[in-house]
Amino acid sequence: MSNYFIGLMTGTSADALDGCIVSFSGKFKLVKALSLELEESYKKDYERSLKNGHKTTKESKKLAKLEKILNKKSIDMVNRLVKEANLSISDISYIGFSGQTVFHTNEKSYQIGDARSLAKKTKIKVISDFRNFDIKSGGIGAPLIPVFHKYLYSENDKKKLVFNIGGIANGTFLNNEEISLASDVGPGNCL
Repeated sequence: MSNYFIGLMTGTSADALDGCIVSFSGKFKLVKALSLELEESYKKDYERSLKNGHKTTKESKKLAKLEKILNKKSIDMVNRLVKEANLSISDISYIGFSGQTVFHTNEKSYQIGDARSLAKKTKIKVISDFRNFDIKSGGIGAPLIPVFHKYLYSENDKKKLVFNIGGIANGTFLNNEEISLASDVGPGNCL
């Protein structure tokens, strides 16, 4: 298995698709990062969908349109990342794809973005549906970053607070090499 992985995500602000290639071989290494702007119409339709819900046929059609846009951008992102990093598709082990969150509670989460289509079009295995996995594992589906904070920043005999200002701000309190507390704390860049 290759040591290269691609991560793709959009945030609550819905203004861009961010992607990166990383390696975990030995020490964490950021190989390449890109951001592709999402059209203003995508953001407006996304915000309307959040406000109106996705229960009507009209709203479902809008979400299907947004998903198609996100899928195309995601495929473009993967191809650009691989090309600009001077790698080949066969060098990438997996894509981590969070999709675009449309609905989230502590019991259930729904994201648009078709992981199967992304895998088929890129010929790379895709891992997705992180929020529902976390909920099924006893979490509440957000924030998802604390495990990565632990990986990057924990140290024996040290206490650290890592504060992440994304669309929604969250914090992770690391006590030695363990996560003592992790939580969303309120709006961040989504304002």
